Amino acid sequence: MSEEEWEAVAGEHTKKLTEDRETKATGAHTVSINAFHDVNATVVQLENIMLTGDESSGQK
Repeated sequence: MSEEEWEAVAGEHTKKLTEDRETKATGAHTVSINAFHDVNATVVQLENIMLTGDESSGQK
């Protein structure tokens, strides 16, 4: 790959990365942190049930 081709490809990715960093730094949260943690905990519980089975029902 020539240097010009490399700069063209890298330039596109650099621009996208710069935009993403700016959005992350200034972007507003669209969901409260409490709701995020609640959903995250629920997903972890569901994963555990699916992997180990639900002990209360006696099924695996």
